[in-house]
Amino acid sequence: PEGESIPISAKIANTFFKKGCKSGSALACYSLGINLRSGKGGKKDKSRATELLEQACQGGHEAACAEK
Repeated sequence: PEGESIPISAKIANTFFKKGCKSGSALACYSLGINLRSGKGGKKDKSRATELLEQACQGGHEAACAEK
């Protein structure tokens, strides 16, 4: 029904976040960074997560600036 959320795996979400980040979406970079830092949807990668959060911060995502 309309308005209900459809569950999506974190692995699939990360694929879309990666594409969005490459296209310049600060929100996508932030989301992927948070997931990589915790290992949600794949292997933990704190180094890459930090890079993505920095990129999101530079893109204007305030929460990413606080997470670095």
